[in-house]
Amino acid sequence: METIGTRIVTLRERADITQTSLALTVGVTKSTMSKYENNISCPNAELTGRLADALETTADYLIGRTSDSSPLEKGREWVRLSESDMRLLCGFRLLSAKNRIKAAERIETLLDEQKP
Repeated sequence: METIGTRIVTLRERADITQTSLALTVGVTKSTMSKYENNISCPNAELTGRLADALETTADYLIGRTSDSSPLEKGREWVRLSESDMRLLCGFRLLSAKNRIKAAERIETLLDEQKP
């Protein structure tokens, strides 16, 4: 499974952009960009949007919600994830496969419990 870091690297290299240049473009240090690319940390929702713009893709592609890296069509409406949603998603993606299954099962249980 591709991670946000591998997707950033792939798109950055495809566009022939250096890590330093991308970091400057989105307003972070080269060290921070390296942490994103190596999946040591995850960018917040706002930064994910800036990365998507700089790499001419969508935040949905970067976070793995779609396999289509094409940029959004002009005028197409879409919702950006909130920072707390992005933090949860990044945390989920850092879990082992076994723990992802457990988390998904817990989410299903909570959804069932809140049904009227």
